[in-house]
Amino acid sequence: MLVGIGDFLLLPILLYAYLHWVLSQKRTHALGIALLLSALPLGLRGMNMLDEMAADSEFSADPYYNQTLSSLNMHAKPALPLDEYLKKAAQELPPLTTE
Repeated sequence: MLVGIGDFLLLPILLYAYLHWVLSQKRTHALGIALLLSALPLGLRGMNMLDEMAADSEFSADPYYNQTLSSLNMHAKPALPLDEYLKKAAQELPPLTTE
């Protein structure tokens, strides 16, 4: 976050330094012109950062169904023991025939 603030301050400071020391503008004029010239690029960058933050809160790398499943789900049926599962599977499957 601190890096982002430094980037926002860098452009106006550099413009101010250029206008004041290179072009010999008065301090108030140099500051006003620097803020005016840096407003559009900084505004666009700020809007882009806000869009990224909004997109990060709206979208997730995990699919929705992955967020709804839980091993602590109280509505899930308990697991069957292996011998019961094999009995039920044998009842449901057709008998094997060897011809």
